[in-house]
Amino acid sequence: MELSLVSAKASPRAATSAAASPLLPSPTRGRAASARLGGRGFRCVAAAAKGEDVFGGRKELSGVQPLVEALPPAVRAALELAVVAAAATAGYTLGTRYGGGSRTASVAGAAVLGAAGLAGAAAVNSMVPEVAAVGLHNYVAGRDDPTELEAAEVEAIASK
Repeated sequence: MELSLVSAKASPRAATSAAASPLLPSPTRGRAASARLGGRGFRCVAAAAKGEDVFGGRKELSGVQPLVEALPPAVRAALELAVVAAAATAGYTLGTRYGGGSRTASVAGAAVLGAAGLAGAAAVNSMVPEVAAVGLHNYVAGRDDPTELEAAEVEAIASK
């Protein structure tokens, strides 16, 4: 181990390597760059474009997504609960019929089909953010000037 690394006094080798390092800032580099750009004034000008020009065309919903968009959150939750309950009931009925009347087979059938219904409800719930994103995209793409968006309009779309 070199003694200069431990002591507070730097070795001459360390001083020359720090001055030549391209990673460390140099007092002359900043002045040279400002001298080259000093007399020039740069302005950034952006023109407002139509929403379709900036964000692209409207996106279409597919599969169950139009149904998810049309239903309010409370109705969607009640419908998902009804689907899970119906699946559990069907599982209990099938377990009773094909399980030889055994209570264990009935409960197992209810658990299996109830879990399948719950997985379907979770899949529908996982589509909600994507449907909201498509709705917001279509709203912004349909505007003539996207810079005139208001926070209340965006929050109304997000609360759906």
